[in-house]
Amino acid sequence: MGTAEEAICRFVSALQWQDIPEAVKGCARRCFTDTMACIISGGKSVQFRAAEAVIDQNHASRHPGGRVAHCRPLPLWQGLEQVNLYDSVLLNACAAHSEEYNDLFFGRPGHPSAVLVPVVLGLGFSQNASANSVMESYVAGLEVMALVNQALLPNAHKMGFHTTSVAGVVGAAAAAGKLLHLPQDGLERALSIACTFACGLRANFGTLANALHVGNAAAAGLRAAQFAAAGFYTGTDLLSGSFLTCYGGSREQLEILAGSLGQTWAFLEPGLLIKKYPCCFSNYQAIEAALNITEMPGFSYDRIEQVTCLTSENHFMSLPVFWPDTPYRARFCIPYCVAAALLQGNIDEASFSEKMLHNTALLRCRDRIRYDVDPRQRGEEGFGYSRIIVVQDSGQRFEAVSWPREEERAQCWDEKFLKNKFLNCCAWTFSKTQAQRVYDVCMHIDELREISELLCVLCRNEMPESG
Repeated sequence: MGTAEEAICRFVSALQWQDIPEAVKGCARRCFTDTMACIISGGKSVQFRAAEAVIDQNHASRHPGGRVAHCRPLPLWQGLEQVNLYDSVLLNACAAHSEEYNDLFFGRPGHPSAVLVPVVLGLGFSQNASANSVMESYVAGLEVMALVNQALLPNAHKMGFHTTSVAGVVGAAAAAGKLLHLPQDGLERALSIACTFACGLRANFGTLANALHVGNAAAAGLRAAQFAAAGFYTGTDLLSGSFLTCYGGSREQLEILAGSLGQTWAFLEPGLLIKKYPCCFSNYQAIEAALNITEMPGFSYDRIEQVTCLTSENHFMSLPVFWPDTPYRARFCIPYCVAAALLQGNIDEASFSEKMLHNTALLRCRDRIRYDVDPRQRGEEGFGYSRIIVVQDSGQRFEAVSWPREEERAQCWDEKFLKNKFLNCCAWTFSKTQAQRVYDVCMHIDELREISELLCVLCRNEMPESG
């Protein structure tokens, strides 16, 4: 039967796009497209600009008097002559996660596509790989990341690790190793090297360093595969041995999950959740409950006397901040998101602006919010539900409870919503016509012969219409 590592590497080596179930392919196309939207949108973020500046400085130090002449919107599609592959992957993974708009595993922590799509695209562009090989590498990497992530939970999360970056570097190594056509023993070495690169702390949630977790996981996973290709060797069984031990994971669970690869698919179960709000998912149920209250007869924001936010222990552990001091931290704050939802009747990108952070009406609600773990959910695993209770000055009480919804998974998403999200994410840098063109190509990515055809579409940089 062999080790878990051997089972994983056999699966990665053997996987072919034509053999993947159509339902999985459909989810992969949607999540790939959604991640492209997040990368493009993230190009305007503070995190991306800061990371870009660091890379520019490093480039200038190597080439005195010179500077990286980035063509907009992102270095991902520069032809890689101006930015090296490693930096391009890091920047674009950082961009993908910078606005908290990227997908995650349904019902558990972990953001796979923001790590993996920049890896397979960057490496695919550099190798002029076929679109099918890029997509099968993406699927392989995600399935590997999913099983490692699941084997790490719940202990790694409770211990304070960010499992996206811990499991992500292993998934990225698997995806890159497949695109580099590593033999099975090379893949095993890549996974072992990746294990030594893994890290990321949950304490950085709500800070700009959070996006770097994803950027580092993507770039480090790529490097691990490259080092393996160059002949670097490591100890054996690191993934199922010392790696899992260090992060509190379960070897037994990893072995069970590895044995089911190719029979069950993480794209379908637990599935991937495509976000509709640009904030940490732990806010979602509280937002939904608050929005339900705004639609109840008699509700008036101006008459709010008290708001109680009760959420699951897992959500509370991830988002302990009562009130943010920056727009980005607002994306990680349940009381803030609830107040904004009650005030606006919706949550969108403008909800996380400097202007909204200092909104007088919003701040008035802040002083009337109580935030805690729901007593009924103490000790419970998983994301659970959120309960919002609003009491108005008349004594009238409004209450709503919201659970994660199956219809938010990738396989359930209406294409109309996905397209609208994509176009909105691109509006700052692309014309609507070009954004539509890029969307159409991404949604039919496996119909391209070479991934470079996507690069050609991206580089037709038609500026957005003014005014």
